[in-house]
Amino acid sequence: MKKPLQFFSIGLLTATVIISIFYTALPENSSEAAKAITDEEIIAKLEANNYQVLTDQELFELEARVSEVEKVELLKENKEQKEKIKEDEKNENKEKEITKNKEPSTYKLVIREGTSPTEVYQTLEDKGFINNAESFNTYMNDRNLTEYVQIGEFEIVKGMNRDEIADTITRQ
Repeated sequence: MKKPLQFFSIGLLTATVIISIFYTALPENSSEAAKAITDEEIIAKLEANNYQVLTDQELFELEARVSEVEKVELLKENKEQKEKIKEDEKNENKEKEITKNKEPSTYKLVIREGTSPTEVYQTLEDKGFINNAESFNTYMNDRNLTEYVQIGEFEIVKGMNRDEIADTITRQ
């Protein structure tokens, strides 16, 4: 057991001596040579490669200017979007007025088997014969008329009130 331990320690000692010789003989590969580069040399190298070097103060000022420009651009974009939305709303209102004027004064409502009453009320709202499908549904439920909605074709005329529409689709 003594011999292998002696050989191991001799090996460690030999490796340490060899590494020490190389470390002291080659100072240009040491970390001291890398530390010898100055800030000016680094800046010169960066600028030679088309990089810009800024101080902390210059960076802060640049970020502040960019932030102000971005805010102005965002405000412009928001204003343009609001103007576009208003213009779109005006165009939609004009189109609705045109379609209201073109819509016929009567409508042939077709209720097929399996169509729910709420679908019928929504169709009537979409065609402009009632103002609100939900309130019409409440009206029909309050009067127990929902269960009497009939399958078939019905002629709905503009200007009918909800009682007349309810009478027509329940055939009462």
